[in-house]
Amino acid sequence: MGVSCKEVRRDLSDYIDEELEPFARVAFETHVKECRECAALLDGTRNVIRRSLSVCALFSGRNLLSPKHNQTNPSRQQQGSPISGPVVVSNDSKEKVFHLPSCPKLEGKPHFLSVDEAVREGYTPCPYCLGKNRNGKKG
Repeated sequence: MGVSCKEVRRDLSDYIDEELEPFARVAFETHVKECRECAALLDGTRNVIRRSLSVCALFSGRNLLSPKHNQTNPSRQQQGSPISGPVVVSNDSKEKVFHLPSCPKLEGKPHFLSVDEAVREGYTPCPYCLGKNRNGKKG
């Protein structure tokens, strides 16, 4: 017997953490292969986990991305830098700081680089979007 979308939502965390029993895991995977909404939910949840771990790993110097959280698409797995996607530097700023593309503290004309390129060029992480105050709190 298959599982419903409601059961997929309920078991999502256990599935990602590989805590479902084998039979339940097969039923979960069968449903996700057939249901676009649940497949999108699973993929989106994994992306949130990867991005959250990427930011933590950037500052700890360790790769916190476990293999079980990188199962969706091997071509999207991290290679080198723990942050997926580009970071942004300002060509107009005298500060050597790199930001996430959504950072409100970014000023001037944006220039996109990989994290590795930004670090090689002497840029450091923005304390607002990538540091201790990334939730916008002063402190």
